Amino acid sequence: MKKWTRTFVDRPSPKYMRAVGALTDLLEAEGADNVGRAYAEAVWEAERKAYLKTRGVRVASRACFHRLTGEKCDGSEWNQYGLPFDHQSLLVIGRTAKAFLSQPYDISLEHMRNIVAVCDRKRLDANISTWPAWHYPGGVISLEFTGAGEGIANRLGNREPEEDSGD
Repeated sequence: MKKWTRTFVDRPSPKYMRAVGALTDLLEAEGADNVGRAYAEAVWEAERKAYLKTRGVRVASRACFHRLTGEKCDGSEWNQYGLPFDHQSLLVIGRTAKAFLSQPYDISLEHMRNIVAVCDRKRLDANISTWPAWHYPGGVISLEFTGAGEGIANRLGNREPEEDSGD
């Protein structure tokens, strides 16, 4: 096991140091890709629960972008705007759409231009972040659309995740 010189916590616990050692061993044996996958496997569900709790939403059974703007969903809406839709979820409170989350692997300059154009045209806000990205933590980013001025993208907190009710 290699000795590391950089830590990301002020006072790493013995358990933390053992986990870093195990990940370092995995890195040497199987490479960085599998270390990222092991991390993602360990945290994805906790990240999902924390995201839903901090925003007070649940995932709808059908991810339709148009519900966010009050338009009808007819199945033809997918990617008609050239947005980076991948691993998408419609987030609701009750039956009211509050946000649309896409978890793409990347966002190009063309995508960014389309995001701005759609937000301007549909009166939406967008937030691009590394958290939450529960589909594959460390491998995807999150793109969250909300109604303009609703501020759901900024309602983050340090709350413990709890079970959600699902659909």
